[in-house]
Amino acid sequence: MLKSLGIRKKGSSATLSLPSPPPPASLPPISRPGLLTIRVLWADGLSLPTGTTVPPVVQAALASQQAKVAAAVSPSSVNEQRHLHKRASKRGDRDSVQRAQCWWLPYLVMEFDVNQVLITSLGGDIAKPIYMYQAHL
Repeated sequence: MLKSLGIRKKGSSATLSLPSPPPPASLPPISRPGLLTIRVLWADGLSLPTGTTVPPVVQAALASQQAKVAAAVSPSSVNEQRHLHKRASKRGDRDSVQRAQCWWLPYLVMEFDVNQVLITSLGGDIAKPIYMYQAHL
């Protein structure tokens, strides 16, 4: 048994020498069917290109009450809302978050193979929009 594991005794101590695995390049690629899950939580440090100004209609939206409410959205407040929804729901539904219309905030278009997913923000501000989105592709 000791010989099959490559253990050699040296005086009063034993050392273990296992055969080294083959290099990764010699292994054939493994293709497995499955589900790709992508999470987009938030973006950070976004800004307009130098010399670009915020359009007046977006400036007006940023000054609105709806924008102030959207700016108060944080990842922890979204998680809290999801937990409250799970407790209130008697069925085993997937959790749901109401996506308010924050058209003045940056959005994402995620592409993988032939799939496209449009992700609108839940809140935050222009520099740090909050998405809290999960896609299964």
